[in-house]
Amino acid sequence: MPYAGTMTPASPVLTAPPATTVPLAVPPPAPPALPPAAEHMPISATLAANEALAARRSRGEPVLPLAFGEAGLPAHPALQQALAAATASNGYGPVAGSAALRTAAAGYWQRRGLPTSPGSVVCGPGSKPLLFGLLLATGADVAVPRPSWVSYAAQAGLAGALPHFVAAAPGEGGICAPDALAAAVTSAPWPAAAACRSGCPAA
Repeated sequence: MPYAGTMTPASPVLTAPPATTVPLAVPPPAPPALPPAAEHMPISATLAANEALAARRSRGEPVLPLAFGEAGLPAHPALQQALAAATASNGYGPVAGSAALRTAAAGYWQRRGLPTSPGSVVCGPGSKPLLFGLLLATGADVAVPRPSWVSYAAQAGLAGALPHFVAAAPGEGGICAPDALAAAVTSAPWPAAAACRSGCPAA
């Protein structure tokens, strides 16, 4: 009990710290939905042929594989040495490709009369992922040589684009005549995005 004439000190008032607002993480955008045609995409012709060849091999039948683009030949000694020398470079490189590779690719086209700078070159693990990325980025249809590699028309369908075939004359390496390609691009009622070669350029 307090003494007369004295005051009991007030108890300290505890106050909560000011509330802080924690920003919520913004969810990443959903990937684009595949077009309805992708749900009914038939199996790749090369994959079907490869599975048929594998079944024949399992039965002991001799086969001559001509479906996949794999020669099965040993790597050239110079390539083996280059790969062995690059084993220390085991990290991610530049997104657009190494400077040396882009310079070499630009020089390839420059020697053929097409002015090209390394900065305009983008390298990738093959033609199919590069072309698929181009189709997704442009959203336009594509001119495809006939005959051509079976993946190109299928890729256009997966991207929601239409393949417009342009005949390639025999003996031209699957490359369309420039006037035939120009006529297909300018006369058809569709926005052309790119023209795929029948081969598989790596960059």
